[in-house]
Amino acid sequence: MAAARLPEQRMTATFAVALAWWSLPIALVALAPVPTVAVGAIAVVGLSNAVLDVAGYTLLQRTIPSPERVAVLGVVEGVVGIGVATGSFLSPILIGEVGLRSALVVTGATLPVVAAVIWFLLARVPALSVVPREQLASLRMVPVFSPLPLGSLEELARAAMPMSFATGDVLMREGEPGDRYLVLTDGLVEVLQGDRPLRRCGAGDGVGEIALLRRVARTATVRALAPTRAYALDANAFVSAVTGHSLAAAMAEALVDERLERAHP
Repeated sequence: MAAARLPEQRMTATFAVALAWWSLPIALVALAPVPTVAVGAIAVVGLSNAVLDVAGYTLLQRTIPSPERVAVLGVVEGVVGIGVATGSFLSPILIGEVGLRSALVVTGATLPVVAAVIWFLLARVPALSVVPREQLASLRMVPVFSPLPLGSLEELARAAMPMSFATGDVLMREGEPGDRYLVLTDGLVEVLQGDRPLRRCGAGDGVGEIALLRRVARTATVRALAPTRAYALDANAFVSAVTGHSLAAAMAEALVDERLERAHP
């Protein structure tokens, strides 16, 4: 069975195809210069341009670290501006040399060649992705994160730090300040209030939200019952992501209320 294509691979293919179809209709107008063909060609060019922008900017988001994105986008916009100016200068010259219809054919055939080259060069994009896939998959398992859009989840995934705990280790201690949220990916932990067990959590569960969302000290101790692995999100990253989305915030508050009720029957 063939391996599933990664999101970056699909977007790379979409970008290259959209780039090719951005200019092919121009050549078609030269080969069949009738109004219906021209109108259809313009519609295809407009649709291809929209798809090209979405795929291109999404690829930039997924392959360029956040601190460098502003500079990279500035370069991209500068190159686009130079390209428009250059095309405006060269078009009359090309038309004067080879005629209007031939100039349209040349223009329409240029970008498919460029698209093929770009497709070949962007074959390495999946390896350059700055989105950590394992972290993203783990975060998606946590119900409180399920309403978040992909962009927010990816930002959280980049902030997630892997942690490991041996049997008996304390992940969080009752009464201490809350500084992080843990997403469990393997193992088993027990949540205790004093000496009273409250619940057990395993892969796909998150712990530590009460102290972060209510801005209070830890209300319970979390201890590993087996070797446990987790991803840690610092308080700012967790709170910003959850409270910045109304449905996620509502789900988180409902979860906090439920757990506090169980802790204080």
